[in-house]
Amino acid sequence: MLRKLVTVVCLVALVPGCAQARRAVTGDSSVSIDGIVVLVSTVDIPTGALLDPLIAQGKFQVIMVPTSAVVPGAVENIEQLLGMCADSRIYQNEQIPLARLSDACPERE
Repeated sequence: MLRKLVTVVCLVALVPGCAQARRAVTGDSSVSIDGIVVLVSTVDIPTGALLDPLIAQGKFQVIMVPTSAVVPGAVENIEQLLGMCADSRIYQNEQIPLARLSDACPERE
């Protein structure tokens, strides 16, 4: 199951790049890059983990996802993660919905 998820995430990340490459090679301006930039984690993050240390370690990366595949409320920039913790487990390479983050972190209280 995890292998399939990783494969899908990789393919989704490649789609905009393929469209851009095709446009560059063919000069066809009708080839569009319809996507949204979102952040994903490069590691699994357990429930309750503070995100600031992971931000400092560079554990997040930006990917472009086709508009039709964007998770509702997906984190689009690193500032949205500052001061937050994981309300539930966040898996490596998955889009991070804001609904799964909290600013009431048990480790800080």
